[in-house]
Amino acid sequence: MVVNTRSGIKGRLSLEHFKAAEREPLGPANIGHSLPSIKERLVRVAERFGQAKPSIVYANGPSDAEGVALGLADIFSNVEPSDRLKELAAFVKMAVHNEYDLARCLLRRVGYHYGRIPALVRRGVESAFADGEIKYLVTTSTLIQGVNFPAGNLFVCQPKKGNTIPLSAGEFWNLAGRAGRLGKEFQGNIFLIDYDTWATAPANESNEIEIQSYLKAALDANLNELEACALEENPKLETGDQADLEAAFARLLADHMRGRLSETLNRCGVPPDGQARLRSALEIAQGRVLLPVDVIAASPTVSAIRQQRLSKYLTSEIRGGGVPRLKELIPHHPRDPDCFRVLSEIYRICHEQILTLNAPKLHVRMAAISLKWMRGEPLPEIIDENHRRKGGKISSNIRATLNDIEQEIRFKYLRLASCYIAILTHVFKLTGHSEYLSSISSLASYLEMGASDLTMISFINLGLSRMTARLLSELSMDKEMGPITALQWLRSQTISSIAASPLVRNDIERALANSALT
Repeated sequence: MVVNTRSGIKGRLSLEHFKAAEREPLGPANIGHSLPSIKERLVRVAERFGQAKPSIVYANGPSDAEGVALGLADIFSNVEPSDRLKELAAFVKMAVHNEYDLARCLLRRVGYHYGRIPALVRRGVESAFADGEIKYLVTTSTLIQGVNFPAGNLFVCQPKKGNTIPLSAGEFWNLAGRAGRLGKEFQGNIFLIDYDTWATAPANESNEIEIQSYLKAALDANLNELEACALEENPKLETGDQADLEAAFARLLADHMRGRLSETLNRCGVPPDGQARLRSALEIAQGRVLLPVDVIAASPTVSAIRQQRLSKYLTSEIRGGGVPRLKELIPHHPRDPDCFRVLSEIYRICHEQILTLNAPKLHVRMAAISLKWMRGEPLPEIIDENHRRKGGKISSNIRATLNDIEQEIRFKYLRLASCYIAILTHVFKLTGHSEYLSSISSLASYLEMGASDLTMISFINLGLSRMTARLLSELSMDKEMGPITALQWLRSQTISSIAASPLVRNDIERALANSALT
């Protein structure tokens, strides 16, 4: 259904049935409120038409999702939560932060969901919505990216990904497919709010989409850019589509070095003249790269030219500074007193040599957050530290910290650390310092897991969330348990006595059940 709110009369709506790009008038409705913003339209239209069935409201980003959810929570301020939602709200305060707005929303049977929220919290929200405890769930594009919880109603107004890019037809139909609850209702309702004002008209297009690899897409649309990337000594590719372009360039160069380029280009349908241009450019790029193919392949999303630049820098530093400088380049265990100083230096090098990034203090800030994360410190403490340092609104700083961890540390810096260690390992061998290889810590693994003590890592490897693993490692006196010992210890415990939260208990029971199958 199309919901038109721009009638010129305060609170007056008109509805149309939308079928096969044709419109059939359904009649007027009145909600008694002016609707100047997208947030107000989503909140009031969802209130008016969504109360009878569990409803999903689509928001363009985390900040928008929180704002819409708080608006719905304010409207339903008299709603009484179930005991389950009270427990979930208390868990959210413990897991994320005491002032995280999600806890307040849950007490009004409203939730929100986006990718940066810790996994165990997201799982709790998803389960409560699936069981009908949460009546309204406000979500971002995570709903398009594999999360599956259908609803009775879906409310959409000018949908985008990340506040800038309108949803494609395929993404829209993926989203629309969440309206309808198999086994409960045969169909759902999709409310397109002010559809005629959207930047695109995805509902008018077919729901059949062509699946295309990122490499073929890059070759079809950016052959000139890929050629320029190969010819430029210091390619400057940073984020978004440019990151995909760099990954394509890295793949093509690796295939060229392995003698597989023709096979790849033929499979992607690149014409002969395009193949000749790329082959010539890649020959030039290969001439600037002295790294072995297996070293380059260890970091497939980082261009070989950038890897070569890092290798040249590290080799020069070690040959010029000897063993003292070499020791300054080795990543330490997060518990080591010198870890912060060394990690800051590693991040500075990665910024300059891999990202060609000019941000004088960023490496220090990210090293500080990374260190707290790798040491297994609770998320609320990390958020409070960021809030004290930055000031401003706590809600913004909570979102910023979640982004720092999920998007920056566990994605970008994990990728940088993996590349750095692969190149450092190669340089140690090249310069005759192989005896120091055993001193290199598992930095990338620590960044990914948010843990560095063996017992906590073992619990995570059993399939437990970071939060549950941290709680259990605090209970255990043995901080050096391997996975087998950790599993034996966990099986010997009375779960109800070591885990007060139902979500934590479920997390443990799920891990134990999965371990019994392996």
